[in-house]
Amino acid sequence: MSTQGGKNGVKTPCMNSTRHRLFVSVSPGLEELLERELAGLTDARLQRMEGGVELAAEEAGLWHICRGSALAEGVARTFEQLEGRVARLPLHAFLARGGPLPRIRVVCRRSRLYHSDAVAARVEGVLRRRLSCSEAPPTQLLHVRLEHDQLQLSVDAAGEPLHRRGYRKHIGAAPLRETLAAAVVQAADYRGGPLWDPFCGSGTLVIEALRRSSGVLPGAGRSFAFQGWPTHESAAYTAFCEDAGAAPAQADVSPLTGVIGSDRDQRVLGAAQDNAARAGVEGVQWIHGSFEEVVDAVPEGATLIANPPYGRRLHDPHLSRTYVQLGEVLRRRRDLGRVLLLDGSGGLLLKTRLSWRALWSFQNRGLPVRIVELSREGVES
Repeated sequence: MSTQGGKNGVKTPCMNSTRHRLFVSVSPGLEELLERELAGLTDARLQRMEGGVELAAEEAGLWHICRGSALAEGVARTFEQLEGRVARLPLHAFLARGGPLPRIRVVCRRSRLYHSDAVAARVEGVLRRRLSCSEAPPTQLLHVRLEHDQLQLSVDAAGEPLHRRGYRKHIGAAPLRETLAAAVVQAADYRGGPLWDPFCGSGTLVIEALRRSSGVLPGAGRSFAFQGWPTHESAAYTAFCEDAGAAPAQADVSPLTGVIGSDRDQRVLGAAQDNAARAGVEGVQWIHGSFEEVVDAVPEGATLIANPPYGRRLHDPHLSRTYVQLGEVLRRRRDLGRVLLLDGSGGLLLKTRLSWRALWSFQNRGLPVRIVELSREGVES
């Protein structure tokens, strides 16, 4: 099979020239960070929008994004038409004739047709007539957005949400999505070297950091909804994965030194070790203990990334003291490298008596959170 040049010199197999209009979704507030990431995955013109980035790309561009984006929550192939033209959309390219009716998810805003169930019923009727849908369980998802009487249909290209990398079998009481962990890692620009997560929980931050620094694709080892489209070229996709140097589900990551994940909860450390093994990450020191007990084992210059407790735990009477102690530890270890936190503490960060600057603000499960970095200036003694 012949190949052609791709982004960053990666060769991609030649295939049909179908172009897809794609919407790549992200946690609201991280659109600019996603746009930067996508600029490294595709040469397409990117248009940043609320909740994500829109672009037009050929088949290989879709594959690059699904397999290579660490921040994307989902990827959908979109069509924008007036409601009366739904029947003329080329849905047969993405939904098999005689196959199951897709799940239909509807959002209506500022339109005369405001009842989502009624809109879903109309779209379902068109699909049944055009595609002779069976009664088998759905395997595809169709997004329907009606705004200002304009109808937008999007066929889900990812399938399982993209934050599900496949390695995280065990999670803690307050799990951090892999995509948000990747956002902290990208904000820190971590590319290897000593690393410490003092609130590691089930290990997501450390695992995402080491997979990124080892060149493991976020989407390696999983399947996507586009592989079930009638027009999907499976042979070309297999060649694409081989040409891109796709890593297997168990990545071969070299042993590391100075990478520490610690937590005061012994139970979650076992989960972190198991998740790391499933992700192919080796060489991490998983240490049981509070950050005050572990800090002396952390090498000089280590990057610190963490997701300190917040949310419902804000009412924990011991939490305020945790932030006071964190400030004391960071003042004592001024030799550490960059320090970045995912902060949703609602003001408790002030108790560190340190200077922080917000890099990104967004929502995590409805809670306002920020990625903040420790500023070396203006630190109170």
